[in-house]
Formats: sequence, C-alpha cells, structure tokens
Amino acid sequence: GTFDDDSWSDDSWSDDSNNDSDNPLDTNNDNFVQVGNDGWDYDVYYNSDDDTYYIDIDGDGFVDSAYVNDGYGESDSGDDWSSGDETTTPPDPDPLPDPGDAPTDSGGEQEGIGGGNGETNNNEEGGENPLPDVKIPYSTSSYPGYVPGERDCKQVADIIMHQILGNNANIGSSNVYIQLYKEVNGKLTLDGNPNEIFNVLNAHLAVNHPIVVGVNHTINYGINNDKTTDHWIVVYGRGYDEEKREYYYNYIETGRTLPNKANVMDDSLRLYYDSEKGTFSGMSWSGKRQYELTQIRPNI
Repeated sequence: GTFDDDSWSDDSWSDDSNNDSDNPLDTNNDNFVQVGNDGWDYDVYYNSDDDTYYIDIDGDGFVDSAYVNDGYGESDSGDDWSSGDETTTPPDPDPLPDPGDAPTDSGGEQEGIGGGNGETNNNEEGGENPLPDVKIPYSTSSYPGYVPGERDCKQVADIIMHQILGNNANIGSSNVYIQLYKEVNGKLTLDGNPNEIFNVLNAHLAVNHPIVVGVNHTINYGINNDKTTDHWIVVYGRGYDEEKREYYYNYIETGRTLPNKANVMDDSLRLYYDSEKGTFSGMSWSGKRQYELTQIRPNI
C-alpha cells in the first residue's frame, strides 16, 4: 500500500531525476490537496479533477511520480490497489475508537431490504420459491474510505463489519475461513465446495450478518497467505437475476476513497453464482477486471 513506483499503472509516469520541471504541483487548484505521506514519508497529493495521486519525493514543488486512475490498480480504482490481510499483524477487535452500531439509514442507495430465510434453494431456473432478495442496511455516509499507505482494503472491510455488527462483534478472522479457489500453475483451481459457500453466504444474510469475502482479480498478484486472494470486499445482499437465472451477491467495494463513497454500494457491484461452473464472479466497478471469489470469513 505504498507509492513505490509506477508499476501498477499503464498510464502513469515517473522521473528518476526527482525533478520534473514540466510537471509542477498544481497547488493553485482548490481540488489539488495534500492527503498525507506514503510509506517513505514523501508528500502525497490528490487531484480530484483527474482522480490522480501525485508524489513530490524531494519537496521541490514538482511532481516526481503519479498514479493515474485508469480504472484499475491505483489507490482509488475500486479494485484492490493495496490488498491487506490482518494475518500480517495481530487482529484488532475494535479498529475504531467508537465506530458505532449499525446505522439504520440505507443511504438512499438500497431497496428491498429484508431478512431472508437462509435455506438451501439453489434454483437456477427461478422456480416457484426462489430465495428472497436481501440487503442489510448500511449508509454510505459511514464508509470509512480507503487511504493510500494508511488504511487498506481489509482494514476498510473490518471497520464496515464493526459498524454494522457492533464494536465487539465477531467479524471473522484468518483462523476461520473457507477456501474455494487457489492459484495452481497459473490458473484458479477449485479447492472447496461451491454449494457450501452458497449455503454459508445465505446463512449469514438470513440473520442480517454481512461477511468478508476474498476475491482474485489477477493471476500471480496475490499477496495474502493463500497466495490467491488479491482483494477483500463485504457481501451484504442477495438477489436473483431472471435473465441469467443466477443468484448474485451484492458487495461493498472497499478500495475507494472518501470522495467516491456514494458509489461503494452501487447495485452493479455483484458476484454471480454459477452453480454449473462452481464460481462466484462479477466485474469490478470499472468493468476492467473480474472478481472471482476465493475464500470467505464466516462470523456466525
């Protein structure tokens, strides 16, 4: 989660001399603000006009490195720019001083909030009794925001879980998980039971519990313990797509910064369950990467 170099962006650039006279910091622009420091204490700036982060390494007032939001891989792409996992440090049962209990306001972005019954009913054809739609209430105004070098996607997911379930609630851990896929020889290989994942997701939604889900978006990218999971999201809902004849699971995107918090629960953010292939997959918000569910962290 640091501004190491430009390797994550096809469109980004850097100047090894640390003095790019052609690109002075646009400090006269009200939308160009310093947002902190990266892992090496270099000044980091964000320009909301072009959704780009800039770094001034030597403090001379000129841009030395930048991360252009090409829809993937950068700090505000919505696809995991910095995949974190609490296994690297001891888990904090209360990551916020007082994140509060679950808000009751849906933020105007959710409809059809309900309970669900959690029963196994893998009805790909729709049938007479498909599982009901579920959306657990959460206000996007409470979204903590991804912060480059300070708060990664896993930490954002954990905060959201505590906001919904309470400060001291069990939100899942690295010690209790269900693996579905692993990377083997450059491809995702089934390592678990898709129907078990389906049932566990439904069981959580039946009691209004969101659940942390790990996804893969790029082969050989995974930096977590399973060497497969690239990103963490929070599943909070379920629906049924009549055209696809598949259930889908709504998720909260944890890779976006606060200026884009209104979009973290867009209804297009879905993982579709294909029972024949045994996959839970969906496009990232940018439409440039596909998420494939790799593991889940039960909390009930």
